[in-house]
Amino acid sequence: MKQRIIHVLLLSLLTAGCGQQDDESVSDTTAALPGYALPDYALTDDTLCRQAFVDYMNRRAVLLGMHHTHFVDASGLVADGSAITAHDAVLLALKAQSLPPIALVWGQRRHAMRVGGADARTDTIGSLDKAVFTERHRLLGCKTGTLARQAGVVLICEGAGGQRYVAAVLGSVREQRWRDARRLIDLAERRSAHSGSTVSDRDLRAQGAAVCLLPEVYVPWTKATLPHWLYQRQADMPLLPASVTKTMTAICMLDFVDNLDEPFTIVESDIRSGNGPRLKAGDVLTYREALYAMFLPSSNTAAVAVARCVGRKMLQSGRPHA
Repeated sequence: MKQRIIHVLLLSLLTAGCGQQDDESVSDTTAALPGYALPDYALTDDTLCRQAFVDYMNRRAVLLGMHHTHFVDASGLVADGSAITAHDAVLLALKAQSLPPIALVWGQRRHAMRVGGADARTDTIGSLDKAVFTERHRLLGCKTGTLARQAGVVLICEGAGGQRYVAAVLGSVREQRWRDARRLIDLAERRSAHSGSTVSDRDLRAQGAAVCLLPEVYVPWTKATLPHWLYQRQADMPLLPASVTKTMTAICMLDFVDNLDEPFTIVESDIRSGNGPRLKAGDVLTYREALYAMFLPSSNTAAVAVARCVGRKMLQSGRPHA
């Protein structure tokens, strides 16, 4: 019971930094923790650190206008309770592309990932999905996800005419999602070229889809400044984010990590099944290498480790600064 009370109070400190409380209420929350040193407590509880990070992910989603999204972990490996819509996924991709570290990483096909520690090594990682998009469209960045027979992708691409599109396909199947993505971009190009005309979408199989033009300058979206949608299909239907979740994990990581070459150590409780290099307890990554691991082979272990380490930074600082 005492741990639950401390957890609630710590999260109250976190939400204070997002404009939910004033300085006086922050002081009241701190005073309600007599005899407890916040950094010392945070250092002993990896689960609390990860949960604080996930709670911040959800607060960040609201700030981005993603009002129909909920994350339950940092990797997207958990289905129960997690949800995102195609509309929200496009807003997520717009924010991700506006951040140079993500824009640099999520369009790469291969990377030589350096792992430190006792078993120091270099692992070649990559994403074969990116090789199968289309010759007519240049893929600038993407994040895929597959869970419980639902497959999706968020992507940024450049069309044949030089226009850049931001798109989300959700609720497809693994073998179909890239065909759906190509059809969605083709649909957007035709509708953009023939404004007001009706273009058939019968070949699009995804349950949820949305696409807009990539603006030259990113601005936080509000109801008054939403993107100009070229096409939407059931864009407010909640579907599984799966590993698209890692896009938000990366965004939140960058809110708190100034030095991407800062190292952290993988611990046993970080280890998760899934794609990517076989990381083990004692391996040392930098946050830069973690970005590559999350976006290219979609490492669940890297995402969970990031949540633990950055969640600890959040608890130690007492309040988020984004």
